[in-house]
Amino acid sequence: MPQMNGFEVLDTIRRDEGLRHLPVVILSTSGEARDVTRAYDLLASSYMVKQRDFAAFEEQVRGFVSFWTTCVFPNNAALPS
Repeated sequence: MPQMNGFEVLDTIRRDEGLRHLPVVILSTSGEARDVTRAYDLLASSYMVKQRDFAAFEEQVRGFVSFWTTCVFPNNAALPS
């Protein structure tokens, strides 16, 4: 990102009273422990290391969306339009 890195964006979101309630998912190519730790220290909701293969990445995203949908809409409640 040209002006801020992801950690700076996350920090900015968490400092803003109007935005801090939003879930923030870090989607990164880095699986370095220090990056994961830093993201969670800044209160990331989740951290995902992107799959390199596009088909695997698509499956990863589908699984992630399914997980969060289940968390947000338990008991198979309908998704909003």
